[in-house]
Amino acid sequence: RFLPFTDRRDLTMAPSVSYSHVHLYVDHLQSLPTYKKFEDVLNKFSEDCESNTTATLEHKIHHWNQLTGSDNKDKEFVAHQRDIVQQLLAGFNFRITGARYPGLRSD
Repeated sequence: RFLPFTDRRDLTMAPSVSYSHVHLYVDHLQSLPTYKKFEDVLNKFSEDCESNTTATLEHKIHHWNQLTGSDNKDKEFVAHQRDIVQQLLAGFNFRITGARYPGLRSD
């Protein structure tokens, strides 16, 4: 759909969306240190890419594989049963600022 104003370059009237937090119910979560480590990898990769503006896509893929210790050459992408927390961290640049564990209460 088109935005409801005539001049597409004038984004001052465009609706904005912001989030303060996301609350999800999931069947399985990895440990908090695992997600924080993944955040560190994402931050390092982002910093390295920003400092090397001439890097090719192939170079960035190679660098990602070095940081993560993986080689995704032969892996087929699967859209289902993916870790939602990792997707939010990588896809939307979210960061974990708190955690609540079962059995612990704050009231």
